[in-house]
Amino acid sequence: MTARGLKPTPDVHYVLWLSQQEGGQVYRLGELAAHPDGVATLDLLLPDAIPGQGWDYAEVTAESTATPERPGPRRTIVGRFQPYSPVNLYPRAMPNTGLGGTSAPDVSHAHLDVSQVR
Repeated sequence: MTARGLKPTPDVHYVLWLSQQEGGQVYRLGELAAHPDGVATLDLLLPDAIPGQGWDYAEVTAESTATPERPGPRRTIVGRFQPYSPVNLYPRAMPNTGLGGTSAPDVSHAHLDVSQVR
């Protein structure tokens, strides 16, 4: 992750989290390295897969430690995202390109399980 506008501040740690708004679950990814030009970066390779909890927000918080248990109230960046799902790859209806120009009803799609791809 690269963020702009997060200058280093004494005793402040910028921490990246995934969160699940509905259930209140959080997952700490790590601390961003803040550089004097205001660019903060986090580049990491996780030893294990991120648990699938239906994460719907990514947020960066300003913390007093690099390893807090939960995000504090000082949020610096928050972004909503749609987690990857093979189901979400295809629209619910395909356009009818023939005469009539209306949408076709729901179309069945093959499911590709990418969890086993290495």
